Order: sequence, then structure tokens, then C-alpha cells
Amino acid sequence: DQAKDSQVKSTLDKYCVYCAELGSSIISNQAKLEEFVDSLIFIFHAYSDLPHSSKFITFFCDILQVAKKNPEVLDSTFGALTILFRSKGFFKKFLKMDGYTLVFTSFYMKFVSKNSQDQFNHLLFDNIPKDFSKLEPQEGLLELFVSSLGSSGKDSTGPDLLNSSNDIITPSAVLFICNFLTTFHRFDPNIFTKFDDMHGFLNLNNFLISNCQEIATSCYKKMLVESNGSQSVISNLFILYTREQTKPELRTSLLNLL
Repeated sequence: DQAKDSQVKSTLDKYCVYCAELGSSIISNQAKLEEFVDSLIFIFHAYSDLPHSSKFITFFCDILQVAKKNPEVLDSTFGALTILFRSKGFFKKFLKMDGYTLVFTSFYMKFVSKNSQDQFNHLLFDNIPKDFSKLEPQEGLLELFVSSLGSSGKDSTGPDLLNSSNDIITPSAVLFICNFLTTFHRFDPNIFTKFDDMHGFLNLNNFLISNCQEIATSCYKKMLVESNGSQSVISNLFILYTREQTKPELRTSLLNLL
């Protein structure tokens, strides 16, 4: 009830502005960072939104820079990042700065750690309120996805992609791509067709067959459900099913989706 008081709300508003300005300076201070994150989480739960969240975009970008060399910082700031991505002001700013491209190129096209990839897959997709994805189109990434899948499919010689140290994208990157398509299908109902026209599904199937057949069923299941049975998804699911290199156990699993 106190959170509804105008004086309390004004104080917390000012506190959030102050935090946004100084947050970057305490990223390396574990004790202060923990208190900082806890205070933001408390305020978010009081209002179901973080006041002045758009001002935290610099804090986020500075976390990314640190995380490229020290991905453990994502563990310390994960609570703050979770609420920032659930705050509409911050997410709108993130979209305008082409944030999905920034994260994909920084943590998926260049391998940092599997844990960081899993964390961003949660933060940018599972964690985002469904209506947020309607705020801004993100079409530019499709070509990047297609080229990444294509080059990795050609260059791959069967390394341990779950803990890759090279520039071949990983199964977590494939999950990012599938998550992106299903998320922004809510904004653009033709996104799967566009991806298909760019030979995206051809490259996706090639990559899945060569590197990670074990995730193929979950990828296609999510795309089928979220797209309400898109013809592009169904057609390429069938193509994957009929490919000679598809393992019998995957073929059986895919058959349950057809």
C-alpha cells in the first residue's frame, strides 16, 4: 500500500533514475551489485514495471561488454536483467537499438559460453511478455540467421558444438533462431515464409542434420504450435523427415508431429 503513496512513488522514481546513471560503475563490485539488483527487483514487484526503465539501456550495454570476457557477470545481474526485459520502456529501447542483433552477434556468432547463450534464450524469449513482441519489427536479422546457418553447415566437421570454442554456431544458437521466429510471428505472420524464401529452412535442416539432430523435434514442435501450422514449417518438417541423413529415431519423433 505504501508504494501507492505519491511521495513514496516520487522517491522511488528518483532512485531509479539515480540507479540508471550509476549502475555501470558498480558492475565489478559484487557486494554493491547484489544490493543494487535486490532493490530494483523490489521496486519492480511493487509496480509490475521498473520506473524509467529505458534509462537502464547503458547499464545493459556495459554488462554485455563485461560479459564478453567475464560471462559470470550475467549470473550476478540476471535478476536485474529479468525485470528490465519485463519492463516495456526498456524493451522498446532495446528493440530500437537492434538489441537482438547485438546479442546474437556478440554471444551466438562468437561463442562466449553455453550458459550465457542459455541465459539470453530465457531472457529474450521465455521471459518477455507476449504482447511486447508487437512493439517493433526485427526483420533485419533473418538474413543474418540464414548466412550463419549456411556457413556453419558448410564448415562444420562434427566438433563438440555444445562447448564450442570456434565460430561455428551452436545448438543454443539454433534455439535462438527458432525462438526468434516464433516470438516475432505474433508481429509478422509471414515471417516463416520470408525465412523460407531466403533458404533459411534449407540451411536450418542442413545444420540440424549435420550437428544436432537431437534438438530438431523440439525446434519444429515449437514453430508448429506458435505458427498455428504454417505451411512453410510443415513443408520443411516433411523435407527433414524424408532426408536420407535423418536418423531413424528422429524420423520417428518427427512423424508424431506430422
